[in-house]
Amino acid sequence: MVVPAAEGSPMTIKTSPETSYATFIKPDDHQQSGSPSGVRFSSDVTDADGKHTVTVSGSLPAGSQGILYSYKVPKPSLFAQSFCQKR
Repeated sequence: MVVPAAEGSPMTIKTSPETSYATFIKPDDHQQSGSPSGVRFSSDVTDADGKHTVTVSGSLPAGSQGILYSYKVPKPSLFAQSFCQKR
């Protein structure tokens, strides 16, 4: 889920469930109210262990509602393994 922050602050990314399989990062873009809204996955880099670093780009203006996004897991078996190891 991408959640707007106070005006002048970067948006927040919340993931569920949290695992080591995918890490979501964002540039430190600061949000202004009235800015056009649009968020996307701008890159997805896989490391040698098969884990992903996903960059989330765009803007979600202050004062707007959060948006729920889905991420298609490229390797469900690795995702499940990272989820179970956390437990």
